[in-house]
Amino acid sequence: MSPNISRRTALLAGASMMTAGALAGCERPGGTPTDTGAGAEAFPTTGADVPSESATVQWVDTGAISEAFVPSVTDRFTQTFPNVAFNYQSLGGDDMAQVLQLAFQNDDVPDIFRLLPNVVAPSEAVSAGLVQPLDDIVPDFETWRSAFPDGVFTEGNNVFNGKTYSFPVLGNYTLGLLLNRGIVQEAGYDFEETPPTFETFRQAAREITQQGDGRYWALTHGGASASRWRVLVQLLGQLAGAPGGDFDYRTGTYNYNSDAYLEAVELLLALREDGSFDPGVASTPPAQAVERVPTGQAAMIINETGVLPKWFDTFPDFDFGVANLPAPADHGYVAAPSERYYWWASASSQNPEVIGELFSYLGSVEGQSDWQRVGGGALPLAFPEVNQVEGLDPRVRAAYDYFDEVVRRLPEPPARNPETAQVLAGLRPLSPDFGTTIQGIYTGQLEDPAAAMRNLQDRAEAELDRAVDAAVAEGANVSRDDWVFADWDPSVNYVYEDGE
Repeated sequence: MSPNISRRTALLAGASMMTAGALAGCERPGGTPTDTGAGAEAFPTTGADVPSESATVQWVDTGAISEAFVPSVTDRFTQTFPNVAFNYQSLGGDDMAQVLQLAFQNDDVPDIFRLLPNVVAPSEAVSAGLVQPLDDIVPDFETWRSAFPDGVFTEGNNVFNGKTYSFPVLGNYTLGLLLNRGIVQEAGYDFEETPPTFETFRQAAREITQQGDGRYWALTHGGASASRWRVLVQLLGQLAGAPGGDFDYRTGTYNYNSDAYLEAVELLLALREDGSFDPGVASTPPAQAVERVPTGQAAMIINETGVLPKWFDTFPDFDFGVANLPAPADHGYVAAPSERYYWWASASSQNPEVIGELFSYLGSVEGQSDWQRVGGGALPLAFPEVNQVEGLDPRVRAAYDYFDEVVRRLPEPPARNPETAQVLAGLRPLSPDFGTTIQGIYTGQLEDPAAAMRNLQDRAEAELDRAVDAAVAEGANVSRDDWVFADWDPSVNYVYEDGE
């Protein structure tokens, strides 16, 4: 069954509230296997029956963090079950979106796939019958599900109508300040020891660029991607005091026009005026930007730690550091990734027993411990204990400690009122959106930053009002009050009772 194409190809309604964590699925962070020892072991089966007939499982993925591990898993599975073959593809975000759109349109959905919210919202995938609940295919499902950390399964996120359709793979994370230690320390700064404030960050960037004298610059950035500009302001704005990122659930209003977001924009413009970004940064692809730090063309980049395993592998002699993001001493907190789902099982799959065996392992302490050892710790995974496995680089561990310090889980309207999912599914993308607005401010196309952010705020508020009214007209019991959480303390994780 295929959902209506025009609805499918619209951006996920909640995209305007997306946090930086969404990048892990949409723009592939670098990462390569650092140890393949687990690949030689037998696959740990549950003892459930796997059909003996020949089968080929289609698995379409995106994100180098899983690409660094899944091939070893499929190899082990095939060693244990020689009748099962895999066609595993790991694609870039844009290619993945096109593949999914065609798959849904042609009723040819892969057995296992990453669901990109800018292709189809999870609620739509469920209502359209594209995916099947894991309750029916994962062996000893209740025991498996109950082993996950508290609060990771919520209605409207990975649970729909009481059934579980996906599971979390990633833990709480954000971006870090990745450094070329030699260049930064030559300028007299040690941000790993003394995290930067906005002021010291700007000062250091100016001095490093002067020190480079045209050979290198202080900062690089994948500015060809509008979403990268969005993420920069989201993160810096939250650390400057905008709770929740784009949306303040204390008041039920957007943060685009907040003083903290404007302070983050002003910092970017100050860095631009100082000449601290490398020339052409506005047209630099993200993948190219991350190469400029280890090759000595730039001293720093704000980026996912997912690139670290690739740096270990490709630049083994590169001395890099991982520091906290620039922030005031009394910094705010950063929103955890809102999507606590990863892979989904096609409702039309002829291989549910195979998928159940795989998900049972991939969603376990054993499986995710193997993942961290093989993948080199690109990002923290869902079970906290697996992020303490031996062999992780101290800089990776330092990044994990930073994530624990600043990342907090937000309230989610669908978890409290599932009917708000209808509102989110009906939200229309803003044009220009947040990222494009910041990109335009940086390049000078939008000459009045305050006016541009105020306009973005007004358009976002109006669109949420429209989507709420439309849902009410269709019979949903919702209001803007569903976006207000008076009990929310941004400094602590917002946790629901399991299944709430």
